Amino acid sequence: DLPEHQIGVELRLAKNLPLVKILGRHIIHALVHIMRNAVMAMKDSPQKQLTIESRLESTTIRLVVSDTGCGIDSGKDVEGWFDLFSSGWQKTDSPQHVEERHLGFGLYAVKRLLDPYGVDVTMSSSGTGTTVTLNIPSPSSEP
Repeated sequence: DLPEHQIGVELRLAKNLPLVKILGRHIIHALVHIMRNAVMAMKDSPQKQLTIESRLESTTIRLVVSDTGCGIDSGKDVEGWFDLFSSGWQKTDSPQHVEERHLGFGLYAVKRLLDPYGVDVTMSSSGTGTTVTLNIPSPSSEP
């Protein structure tokens, strides 16, 4: 379970996006991992803001999830965090943070769930936190 937070959520969702051929059980589980990471990153942030945006850009549906959490240290190998059992979270042995252990499965699961659909997943520093972007091929761009 996630710790309790007072998080502001802003939705900037485009209307009339085309339907995509991604199984709900795949996209929903991927989004749960992304949101869970965002909430955990904001645990100690003075400002807790989660922003979810969607838009159509040419042949791609772009879904962007941004948080105002702890962010990413520059120079980190973010791509490596998508490997199994790889994690960029700071390790803690504190008993109060036992439920927050990061086993390095979440981002790996996101990549594995969405790769078969041609979804490109990237993670970057947003200046005020972290941004995860899903670039989903639009059905009209499929051969």
